[in-house]
Amino acid sequence: MRQPATAKFIAQKCWKNYISDFNSDPQQLDAIADAFRASDYDIKTLLRETLSAPQFWAAENRATIIKSPVDLLVGTMRSTGVLPEWWSSIPNRLEQLGQNLFDPPNVAGWPAYYQTPDFNELWINADTLPKRNKFTDLMIETGYTKNGKKIIVNTIQFAKTVCASPSDPNALIDSLFSFLTATEIDVSLKKTLKTQILLSGQTSDYYWTDAWNLYLANPTTINYNTVHTRLKALLKYIMNLPDYQLQ
Repeated sequence: MRQPATAKFIAQKCWKNYISDFNSDPQQLDAIADAFRASDYDIKTLLRETLSAPQFWAAENRATIIKSPVDLLVGTMRSTGVLPEWWSSIPNRLEQLGQNLFDPPNVAGWPAYYQTPDFNELWINADTLPKRNKFTDLMIETGYTKNGKKIIVNTIQFAKTVCASPSDPNALIDSLFSFLTATEIDVSLKKTLKTQILLSGQTSDYYWTDAWNLYLANPTTINYNTVHTRLKALLKYIMNLPDYQLQ
């Protein structure tokens, strides 16, 4: 434990899990490892040094790590506001996605945290990706029932929370992508989603603006369904993009 290599080895593990699986910075890693070793291997110090490093916030390190099942489920539930009701269901959902909480497959843990050269890419395969998409689809489309209570994303409230001007389809789409993804999304894709989903195939922005304002002024079932159906389709599309699997 007195050897500097020990602290650096552990610091590199932390770097891969929180900053990037591709981009490294030997000088910054040495600084983190030195602080970690000087603290007598205090984990809080390691995490503090890692998460406060400039590289943690650097644009080039965004979207370089595939979300673990914990990151995907807890992040989705926190961002959509349904975490409190869902806490007891998390372990079962995580097991389906390959990360049984507090029960790793062996003493080495989950392969995605240590197995070279794939690391976090091991979270995604032909079995888990459809299950990830199914999880977000059901949260948005029909919801889940837990102890007689339906847990579902409130799409309209979510739009209000994420966007200051949800009646503006351009601002709404920009806000949703900024909030839900860690990548820069092509402008042409945003335009296509706006036209096909929020505007229902029309070309003028007021087809969404009028629908949104009409619902706010007169929240009947018909007006609600008009807005809710479009928001559901948009959110499902975004959460099914490869970009949503990255952090």
